[in-house]
Amino acid sequence: MVLTLKVLYSYPGLSAEEQGQRGRGEMLATSFRDYERRIRQQFTDMFSEAGFDASRDIAGIVLNRWATLPQPAARFFSSEQMGSRLRGISPR
Repeated sequence: MVLTLKVLYSYPGLSAEEQGQRGRGEMLATSFRDYERRIRQQFTDMFSEAGFDASRDIAGIVLNRWATLPQPAARFFSSEQMGSRLRGISPR
């Protein structure tokens, strides 16, 4: 089984730009080891009663951190624009 997890950094009361900056900073300040520990703990909390054992049941964790655009940018750009911005190419 493959699962996809997303961390959404939401800071109510801040502008979209401020939320993006704060979320990006938090994301980059968190080590891969801390992310892995949190994921294993969260899965254990959610599924241990059903027999889940993180050391046995998780074969690997792939963590991608994209800090190129503020997270709320997805609300303002199409997926085509987002892709071209990430590649540094202006959309046509």
